[in-house]
Amino acid sequence: MQRAMYPSPYMRITAGFEADSHKGTFALDDAGSDSGIDIILAPFDCMIKKIYEADANEVWIESLYPVKFADGTEDYMTMMFVHDNDVSDLWIGKTFKQGEKFYDEGSKGRGQVGTFGNHVHFECGRGKFEGSGWHANEYGIWMINNAKRPDECLWIDDSYHILEKWGFDWKKVPSKNSEQESELENLKKENELLKNENESLKNENARLKTENSNRGKIVYVCKKNGKYKIKLTLNENEKIVIEKGAQL
Repeated sequence: MQRAMYPSPYMRITAGFEADSHKGTFALDDAGSDSGIDIILAPFDCMIKKIYEADANEVWIESLYPVKFADGTEDYMTMMFVHDNDVSDLWIGKTFKQGEKFYDEGSKGRGQVGTFGNHVHFECGRGKFEGSGWHANEYGIWMINNAKRPDECLWIDDSYHILEKWGFDWKKVPSKNSEQESELENLKKENELLKNENESLKNENARLKTENSNRGKIVYVCKKNGKYKIKLTLNENEKIVIEKGAQL
């Protein structure tokens, strides 16, 4: 499962949730490496669901399948990007691979969405694209549907250039070594549990064998979902009775 990655290789956040134009939203503005126009990368394998050119060239993308959020959520993710100066190369239904360039910073906008310098405004939403993709909140600010904090959605890794993170605690993708170590630790725990379970079964069989030694019975305890083969040799006057015992 893909992790949803921060969309700009240069993180220089210039406005957070407290900005007037972001009031009541979880929107961020990122101005990239400098005052020029930086590229924006697809945060996951995605498809364009809507383009709105009448305002600030807003573009909505939806993940092609569920992704892993930074807070551990596993679901589809929708994102909205704003201010690219030219979206003539984009169309609804166009798809992108994670890490592929699909958008640019810019300064397109009007009215209360008017911008100051080249940057990208982006928002994250949990789940698939719904309705018109956005709605006006109580302050009259248009925001993405099912909004979720970007720092709870997006990951970073060692390739990012962190110039200004605006006080957010961005979750970092674990290294391959740490993931392997974690997986080995989990396997060790599972093996230890199995070892303890088998030891318990062994002790229970020993107890039942002793308890029933004077009854002429042999009792064997095994896991419910296992498959077992038992070979028995009878004397001439003996018989075998197989009984289903209680679950332990």
